[in-house]
Amino acid sequence: MKSILRYLFAVTSILASVFSAKSQSPEEWLMKGERMNFERKLELQKKGGTGLDYDLVYHRIELNLNPYKDSISGSVLTQFRALEEQLEEIAFDLRSNMKVDSVLKGSQRLNFRRSGDLLYISLSKPISAGALDSVHVFYQGNPVNNPYNSYEREKRRPKNPHPAIWTLSQPYGAHAWWPCKETLTDKIDSLDVWITVPKGNKAASLGKLLDSLPVDDSSLRFRWQHRYPVITYLIAVAVSNYAEFTDQVFWEDGDSMPILNYVYPEYVASGREPARETVPMMHLFDSLFGPYPFRTEKYGHAQMLRSGGMEHQTMSFMSGLEYGLVAHELAHQWFGDKVTCASWSDLWLNEGFATYLSYVAYEFLRSEEDARDELQRIRTSAMSENNGSVFVADTLNISRLFSGRLTYSKGALVLHMLRWTVGDEAFFRGLRNYLSDPRLAFGSARTADLQWHLEQASGKDLNEFMADWFYGEGYPTYIIRWRMVGNEAELKIKQIATSTVDFFNIEIPIQFLGPDRDTILIISPQQGKELYRLYPGFIPDSIRFDPDMWIMAKSQVFSESSIDRSIFLYPVPAQDELRIRHQFGKIGSVQIFDLHGRVISESTQFEENGKIIRIPLDVLPPGCYLIEIQGDSGILRSSFLKAEF
Repeated sequence: MKSILRYLFAVTSILASVFSAKSQSPEEWLMKGERMNFERKLELQKKGGTGLDYDLVYHRIELNLNPYKDSISGSVLTQFRALEEQLEEIAFDLRSNMKVDSVLKGSQRLNFRRSGDLLYISLSKPISAGALDSVHVFYQGNPVNNPYNSYEREKRRPKNPHPAIWTLSQPYGAHAWWPCKETLTDKIDSLDVWITVPKGNKAASLGKLLDSLPVDDSSLRFRWQHRYPVITYLIAVAVSNYAEFTDQVFWEDGDSMPILNYVYPEYVASGREPARETVPMMHLFDSLFGPYPFRTEKYGHAQMLRSGGMEHQTMSFMSGLEYGLVAHELAHQWFGDKVTCASWSDLWLNEGFATYLSYVAYEFLRSEEDARDELQRIRTSAMSENNGSVFVADTLNISRLFSGRLTYSKGALVLHMLRWTVGDEAFFRGLRNYLSDPRLAFGSARTADLQWHLEQASGKDLNEFMADWFYGEGYPTYIIRWRMVGNEAELKIKQIATSTVDFFNIEIPIQFLGPDRDTILIISPQQGKELYRLYPGFIPDSIRFDPDMWIMAKSQVFSESSIDRSIFLYPVPAQDELRIRHQFGKIGSVQIFDLHGRVISESTQFEENGKIIRIPLDVLPPGCYLIEIQGDSGILRSSFLKAEF
């Protein structure tokens, strides 16, 4: 059994951090991010952007889709509210290769013009601020092979010759297949999607399926109705010869809701059981974060051939029904769909949460070993390199926007460390309050909104935490040397930070292990290098840094009782060379490792002056390294730091 004590201050502070701060303030990061967002708006205005002069109220999207054909045709009826006086013209995003046949208001034809990927529509008469109006756009074209891959048609599947269509519009691809307002801050209040397809196919979309009725002898129309606010990129359609099966989730009040699955027929046998895992996940997230946001309609999955999944509101599109992927996309219904990031700079509010909640599903519903494996997988991804911030400065760089290492995995670890910092009760209460905040629920949020709710729930100031872990880059490495002095454990802890963060200020857990017991002591370092004397209550054999993997950090632990005092490394930090003063009779080899355990260099012949040898470091980049020195008196393992200057 583990006992946990918190040591809030070091007994003796020895040495300040090696490096001076080189960080950018959160305000500087935000200004840079907002500048990129502004540049995005300017770009859209030139090639297809929409302004802030109207508010979306309703869409009825009617599509004719045939999985045997690339081209589509249809119409979009849009109701909107004017946000400025004497509004005479509105604009939609629509890719230039899509042809607009006509624009109507009722039976009246409206004038329109095209400019790049922008469709301008002249209203029949100017309308006042707050007034409602509508336009009906009829269009056709070939959306396949657009730059965003947002409309895909697979001519055949690996185990079935039947073709399939699906859309995936995130982040900037909706306008490639329908006339829309592509924004993150104007949710559509209500939506209908009517899809006409050849018989033998099913059409999936958002909300409730009202009916699927024959249009003629060869086609059916599927009518989907969605009555919750939804952002443009989350609207989607999929068509194929789907097989259908449904599970039910029963709520505590006695009501129930369907979980509808549209899967390829060849996948039914292997997908039926994994799909059932959605029900306990739904109950878990419902209990942790508040009611499933779309209870009066449904949740479900529609299969697609693209790897991974996409959290389309009430119906995620999935390559398959693997446990972690199902949890990830379901979590998005709260984090990403109910509350959507208000800027792509804050995409972690969607993806970091969904990645972390896949771990939470393992933690609460599967074995401890499964949960640890999932957390380790996330850590391995996040810590594969020691640079990059969770905050996205360049929102036009799509590969950076969807970085698995930074937006997904490091974003998940930031949440894990926030949970560690504020405690479970405050963490989950803060998240529930964030999701139910009337300013944010079924709307959009920034990172500052999440931070505020966690601060209110915990009473803690999280500015420094966010500056280090969210805006800052990389993660720290801890070098820990320890020994017993009587009944006390003496620990020398040195933190090696990164080029943008001078010191990561976070409490760290140290586990002390003995033959028949162990305990965890939690300390709060205040500087880069400190000395602690702690009383674990027994004589330990060994110690471990962060045994439960709460902290995004690497560590090296050395027992000073095993260190040969006849050898000394200097200067600290080293620059172009490392000098080793020793009392060995002879040194046979010197190996240098990086913190992943990879051999960086090995020397068996080196310059020696008496009992001092010199190891050149000019080819090594700055950072922390491990060194192993083999001599005729034994082996010494230690660490050293190469400075940046």
